[in-house]
Amino acid sequence: MTMAAFRDEVPYVIALTGMDEGFRLMVNVKGGASPDVAIGQPVRIGFGEVGGVKLPQAEVIA
Repeated sequence: MTMAAFRDEVPYVIALTGMDEGFRLMVNVKGGASPDVAIGQPVRIGFGEVGGVKLPQAEVIA
């Protein structure tokens, strides 16, 4: 079941990212299920709006 706010984001990828500051952050990966997403890739954390709420999201750094 998909919440209505996330319906436009399907398919989406959830990533557990290790931050340089020493903690881990679970976020959606911007761009969804792209074949370019792989374990160990560096990401940039930003914020995107979903259902009127700003949430952190990861963007793969090329």
